[in-house]
Amino acid sequence: MSLYTYNWTEIGMWILLTLSIITLSILIYKRLLKRFDRDNMNTKDYCVLYSLDSDSVCGEVEIYFTSQHERDAKILLLDQDMNEILVIKEGRFTKGGNIVRFDTSGVHDGNYFYALITENQKTTKKMRIQNN
Repeated sequence: MSLYTYNWTEIGMWILLTLSIITLSILIYKRLLKRFDRDNMNTKDYCVLYSLDSDSVCGEVEIYFTSQHERDAKILLLDQDMNEILVIKEGRFTKGGNIVRFDTSGVHDGNYFYALITENQKTTKKMRIQNN
């Protein structure tokens, strides 16, 4: 014997409440996906850092990036653990394409990263230095 008898009105209300919560959760999730979609990003605020022409480099390399407007930025050389080794170049860069030349002969052979850092982004690319 049951001590509590179920009222069909109460059961219907609980089902409606549950369905409302699920529907609201789905709508919020879709809004979040739409907001953080890559196509909706304002790319004017970010630079594009390009990969090097070859997998392994030696001597002088050209690091190329583009920017939609003039901005302050820093190009860094990082080790495999993402620790800063040296600042390749720091300063104000022009709108459009920018080339930063870097002589790798002062660095030991191995795997490194080069990074572009601005006020609102940090982008890294892998680089293998093989001078010998």
